Amino acid sequence: MYMQQSEPHTLMDARFKCLMLLSPFAVWQVSTPDVTLHYSENATSELSYIWNTHHRTFKRRLLPGETTGDYGAIFQDEDFFMEVYWWDSGNISGCVRIDPKWPETHIYLKADGRVDTSPAGGTDVDRLYPCLGSDV
Repeated sequence: MYMQQSEPHTLMDARFKCLMLLSPFAVWQVSTPDVTLHYSENATSELSYIWNTHHRTFKRRLLPGETTGDYGAIFQDEDFFMEVYWWDSGNISGCVRIDPKWPETHIYLKADGRVDTSPAGGTDVDRLYPCLGSDV
């Protein structure tokens, strides 16, 4: 005797398959270390920046009070690098090389465009290094 599969059972199978298909992406997203750059809301100029994460590069603008970021690699080899360069139309400019830590690394820029390295500043200073030819 042939028995037709019930509709709820089929729907549950489809949901399970979808969950199994998407779960590696969710694990990957949660596992990658994130880096967030915070620009002081007291700043007066717009910043341009270039974010370069192991040759994945993008260029954008950042207004006072805004944040931006990128994600690192779960398994960083010796060639991995992450850098962010920023500047304005005046005399603000900077660059840091970042060794992202899981789950997140924070970089806070003061109104003058410098990295806030004070103990109360919130920047994960231990994860930052100067870019070639610059200071943190």
